[in-house]
Amino acid sequence: MARPDDISPAVYEWAEIFTDEHIHTDDRELVARAFIAGQQSVTNPDRVGLTDRQRKAFDILQTHIELTGGTPPSFRELAQRLGCTTSRAHSVCKQLEHRGLITMVPRCPRSIAIVGRAA
Repeated sequence: MARPDDISPAVYEWAEIFTDEHIHTDDRELVARAFIAGQQSVTNPDRVGLTDRQRKAFDILQTHIELTGGTPPSFRELAQRLGCTTSRAHSVCKQLEHRGLITMVPRCPRSIAIVGRAA
């Protein structure tokens, strides 16, 4: 049995979102649905609970960093790829940073890094 210390904050957040979506489901059905959803999300555990825009931004960042040998895109480039404003792209990156998926250095251009990966 997992102790609460063994459960990551991302999993707690996913569980909260999941239970909110299934608020009127009985306990056994909720557990079964959570098990099925958990099995489907095992392939991308880092991205559980992300919005479509956050997931797309994270994918763009990952791909760009891999293809350029470690150089992240600018917020303007990211905004163009996401089809949004530069301000919105920055906001999405702040959300990804808050979730612990990326890091950024304030007032430092192209400072985005994927957490857990060497540049």
